[in-house]
Amino acid sequence: MRVFVSPLLTAALAFAAFGCDDDSSSKTPLGGQDAAPGNMDAAPGAGGNQGQGGMGGTPGQGGDPGQGGDPGQGGDPGQGGMGGQGGMGGDPGQGGMGGTPADDAGVDPDSGVDPDMDVTPDAEPPLPDMEPPPPAVDAGMMCMEGDDCGAMRRCVEGVCRIDLRPQVFRMATASVTQPEQAAPSLQVALSAAAATNQLNLLIEPGGYDADAQQRFYVGNGRSENEAYTYIHTLPIQNFDGVWREGERPDGTEGILWTKEGQTDFLLNVPAGRVTLEDGTEVSCSTRFTATVNITIWPDLDENGGTILRADVDGYTRQNDVEQVEVRFNGQTIRFADLLMNDVLVDADGDGDPSEYRFALSLEALPIVFVDNPPAGDGSNREPNPPDANPAECDNLD
Repeated sequence: MRVFVSPLLTAALAFAAFGCDDDSSSKTPLGGQDAAPGNMDAAPGAGGNQGQGGMGGTPGQGGDPGQGGDPGQGGDPGQGGMGGQGGMGGDPGQGGMGGTPADDAGVDPDSGVDPDMDVTPDAEPPLPDMEPPPPAVDAGMMCMEGDDCGAMRRCVEGVCRIDLRPQVFRMATASVTQPEQAAPSLQVALSAAAATNQLNLLIEPGGYDADAQQRFYVGNGRSENEAYTYIHTLPIQNFDGVWREGERPDGTEGILWTKEGQTDFLLNVPAGRVTLEDGTEVSCSTRFTATVNITIWPDLDENGGTILRADVDGYTRQNDVEQVEVRFNGQTIRFADLLMNDVLVDADGDGDPSEYRFALSLEALPIVFVDNPPAGDGSNREPNPPDANPAECDNLD
């Protein structure tokens, strides 16, 4: 059994697959009630013992009395206990229901709480301002099949919509910025694999659903006589998103397609090829998962033709990376070794720094595409086909 794959090409194929990858506060018045008049005090002479008179005798506990009754009506201070309780009637926070304080009460009337003063209650910290996503592009004018809807648009179920079909695009160049330490070597490997046609990462616009989302398909392909088709035994990821108008990742303004939030992407990394005794060549692969955000937007080349640009960023987990090994000619390349100098971060928010950052921007050019058009339900663009590795790949060396 012979294996035909170089270390540089192996790295190129492996990591190229990865690329398919308000502030407010509230104020309320204290208490919200005016002080009650003192004529609500108990009748004089009904007082209790001296001690009770002492409890009510300090009207300062009643807040700002202002409108209170005359405490002299409460009888003799020694017996006017209940009159004193009239002073207790008001809750300290409500401005009190008691009478005016006596001069010898020892309380400065100016030190009371102003019932009209605004106070900020305890509250949760304000939420940070969140930048809203760019607005979705409105559907265009009504149309009939075959009508001219303008550049990059077509008539879809009676409405002009942004739609790049029937064009399909292939990644031609890529710029890797994360993981930071491994980025230069990964970019060289990706560029070499794309330039030699060993890596064919295909991006295919699909149809619209009832929620006005358009599907994009991304998957590995093969080239035959300068025409391309998918490798249907590998995942062809289905991404549903919305066209929007706003700033793109490259700083330009215009239309862009986004899939909201991060999504898991299944990656099948080429692990080498084996030639069997009968001369049949068998391709082997290994699979792991990355979690990414994807943005796609159209652009024009120097001749006015349509090309695609895409921005992919997210992370891959250390455990997934450590499971990927490519073996050939008795040697083993471990992905974990390629990233050993890069910093692990807590990208998924679980408190454990066990992920590697990933960021890639790419340019894709239109190709001659000879695969069958996608089925209405996307069934012939399968994001997770059964593992098609033949048994011989278990003994890859």
